[in-house]
Amino acid sequence: MKLSAPLILAVAWVTFDAHAQGPCSSCEVKTVLYTHEHLSTLTQPEFDCFMATFDVNCNENVEYSEFSNEVLFEVVLTKPRFLVAFVDEDREPEKTRFVLGRLSAPIHDGLQPEECIRVVNAVDGQALAKQRILEALEASQ
Repeated sequence: MKLSAPLILAVAWVTFDAHAQGPCSSCEVKTVLYTHEHLSTLTQPEFDCFMATFDVNCNENVEYSEFSNEVLFEVVLTKPRFLVAFVDEDREPEKTRFVLGRLSAPIHDGLQPEECIRVVNAVDGQALAKQRILEALEASQ
C-alpha cells in the first residue's frame, strides 16, 4: 500500500497540531497557552483539554493559577456554550465546583464579569447550568 505525499502531510499535520497544546493533564500551562492562542477557533475537544487542567492541587502553582483564571474568563466570553455544556453535564462535580469557584474569585481586576454575565445570559437553554455560572459571576463583582 503506497501513501500519497499529501495524505502523509495531512496526517503529520493533524498529529502535530493535536499535540501542540501539550498533554491534557492538570496544571498544564502549555494547554492554557494553547487555549489562549486559539480562542476564536477553539474546538470542543480543545476546550475539554483546557478544562482537564483545572484541579485543586494547582492552587500552589501561581503561574498556572493566574493564567488559567484569566483564560477561563476569555473562554466564557468567546465560547460560553462550551462552559454552559460543561456545567450542565457535571461529569466531575468536584471539578465543576472548582471551576465555578474560580469564576467567583477572579485573580485580578482586569477581568470582565459583567460582560461574561451578558454573554452567558444569551446562551439558549440549560437554565440550571446557566444559573450556576451566573451566580458564580455575580459573586465576583
